[in-house]
Amino acid sequence: MRQLIFATLLAWVAAAQTVVSPADIPAAKKRLESNESEKVLRCYVDTSKAELNFGLRFQAGYVLGVPLVQYSGTRHSWQIVLRITPESGEPTYLTDRFELPSLVDSQYTGETPGTFLLGEGRYDAEFAAIDDKDRVCRKEWKLDAAIGRGERVVKVAIPPHTVADLSWIGSVVTPPGTPVPRRLTVLMNGSEPYQPSDWEPYRRVIVPHTAGPEIETPMDYRSALVGILAALLEKLPGTAIRLVVFDLDQRKETLRQDGFTLKDIDKAAHAANNTEPLGGDRPRAAGSAGSMGSAGEPDPA
Repeated sequence: MRQLIFATLLAWVAAAQTVVSPADIPAAKKRLESNESEKVLRCYVDTSKAELNFGLRFQAGYVLGVPLVQYSGTRHSWQIVLRITPESGEPTYLTDRFELPSLVDSQYTGETPGTFLLGEGRYDAEFAAIDDKDRVCRKEWKLDAAIGRGERVVKVAIPPHTVADLSWIGSVVTPPGTPVPRRLTVLMNGSEPYQPSDWEPYRRVIVPHTAGPEIETPMDYRSALVGILAALLEKLPGTAIRLVVFDLDQRKETLRQDGFTLKDIDKAAHAANNTEPLGGDRPRAAGSAGSMGSAGEPDPA
């Protein structure tokens, strides 16, 4: 199957994959209600299990795929609503909204991911994606956020039975002393994390990883990068961050923002996923896997 992978935020008006405010919960609940007369949006939803990320929070998510043969013309969009309910506790609603590219090729499948954080515990997840024609794609699954045998000494940095978006920081503890004001530029390469196989030049294999969530797809890799970025931002209070997201293979930037904070983390997620080429069939140079680097200096007096 040929795939078009994109994550374009609608006019950057609202943050992506965010927890719904109490005032907007009734509307989110209504969006999740099913009825016999609703139209079906042909789709698939692949889900990922909850795994500890580099910020010591359980990170889970999904990938929504929709055959674009169902669309013609322009100005199409998807609204995504997610309800995550802990085994003992109240549900949390998350929402996201995407605008499809102005030119849609019916031979492709559009994919877009979503990521959220969990504390230890078991959860029920309910998902609905509604397009601009009021067609609905649904999915339900269960999540188990549990410490593994080799992680017993790890203290999870998010309370049990908690659901949050990527901007969650919990209780902020100010370190003693006055931090030196600094400026830091973070460079994040969203290139597809594959490289040609040594023994089979025309077959690409995933670049090995050393820690963090299990990585099986490019979106898993980019999700791990965003988790690293969130953990980094949390540890740098008082630092002025400039974030640059780019695709080394395609030699293009997808995001450059000064004053980047955890509240903007989902912009980075969208920008990283938006580095995917349109067909996914273009050969890539060896060693061009996604990565992140930084350079910083103290502010002048």
